[in-house]
Order: sequence, then C-alpha cells, then structure tokens
Amino acid sequence: GNGIYNFGTGAAGAGTDRALGGLSSGSASKSVNTYVDFYNNGAGSITGLTISFDVEKYRKGSNAAGFRIQMYYSTNGSTWTDAGAAFSGSFSVDPDNTGYAIVPGATASVTLQSLAQVIPAGTHIYLAWNYSVASASTTSNAQALGIDNVVVTAVGAAPLITLSTNSIADF
Repeated sequence: GNGIYNFGTGAAGAGTDRALGGLSSGSASKSVNTYVDFYNNGAGSITGLTISFDVEKYRKGSNAAGFRIQMYYSTNGSTWTDAGAAFSGSFSVDPDNTGYAIVPGATASVTLQSLAQVIPAGTHIYLAWNYSVASASTTSNAQALGIDNVVVTAVGAAPLITLSTNSIADF
C-alpha cells in the first residue's frame, strides 16, 4: 500500500535499524513529509547547521520520472524553503516495481552539507524531508524511499540544541 512507512533494514523480519519514509500511489498518497523541530537553548546565535543523511531505497519503481527525498527548512513551521540540490537524494527509473531480498537496495548519501541559516538563542529551526516523484505529477509505479542516519551539527557559538518534545528523536 501507499503512505508513511517505518522501514527496517536487512533480511525480512530481522531489521532493527529503522528509516522513516513513504510510498506513493496513483490514487492516494502523492507525497510524504517527515519533520523535526530543533530549539536553540544556548545563550548565543547558531550561525548555521552541518547536515548529513542517507536516502535509502526499499522498493524499485518503474515510474519514468524516478523519486526523491528533498530537505526543506523553516524558522516558523509554516513557511518552508527548499534547502537546494545538495540536500536531495534521488533514484532514476527501475525496470520493475519489485522489492529487494536485502534492504535497502540502494543508498544516496547527503554528506556534511552546510545550511547557512542563523538561529538566534531562544528560537526554533524546523527541518522537513519530502518524499515525492522527482519530476512531473504521475505518482504511480513508485519507489519506496526512507531517510536514515540523520546527523545535524550546530555551527557558531557553543549552543545547546535540544529536540522539542513533539519531535522524532531516533531516525
């Protein structure tokens, strides 16, 4: 089916490492978002973030456009900015819509990318990863993708960043 997924890596039924993601369909879920909310508890401003994550493929998809996960950011949780091509992992079309014996079947890594966004003391920064078709609007024959191994490091003063209570802490 389509929708939000909590993927497990390794052989079927044995995966303990998890990845959050999704799978679209032609008639229901077209895209999936995963969010995290960071709060700067420090006394000084954070001058940016260094971000790494993996985009993992859990099912092949024959949609000619391919699929991707793109990161966005927001300072208010309402208005979102595309973080750019460096914060995206995508996969081209596959010959079929089958799964893999061992998952993930492929990984695209985003490594040590700099997000130059000032986060003043006492404010939030929200990050979102959007799973969607890479181009066009047809979402059938989709690849199943997830994000894993997310690492976010503050740049600047020695602030204390904490996850808000409504955030996903382990993915």
